[in-house]
Amino acid sequence: IVINTPWILGLRLTYETTSVSDEIKPSSSQAVDSRPPFADLVRDDIWGDLLYLKAELQYIKVVTSKGQELILYSLREAMNELPQSSGIQVHRSYWVASPSVASFRNKGRQGELVLVDGTTVPVSRANVSQVKSLCKSLGVNIL
Repeated sequence: IVINTPWILGLRLTYETTSVSDEIKPSSSQAVDSRPPFADLVRDDIWGDLLYLKAELQYIKVVTSKGQELILYSLREAMNELPQSSGIQVHRSYWVASPSVASFRNKGRQGELVLVDGTTVPVSRANVSQVKSLCKSLGVNIL
């Protein structure tokens, strides 16, 4: 319970770093870097192309092309900070970036997405038809 105290109290832990190089950058280059606010909690050496987000209690696992990190943030808030066209919530606990989907396969009444890094992500029964139509529009293999 001690670990979850900040979350229970409604506190959001953030950190800010300012370096000389950040102050010198022109405003046009800052507009090019369109990282969502939750990405500020992810180490810079891990941030890359976003593959998926996974909810784990009050935390989310942020998985990118360069690695993964667990941060204190809700999946709902993180999804609201991302552009709607960038991905889809395929399960209660998963959000997947559209470019990271390699294929879709049926698994009983549910489904499963295979991502470009080989990870499999479950698709809930309620979202199977929506995910299939997204895969068709993206030209992704449906097995």
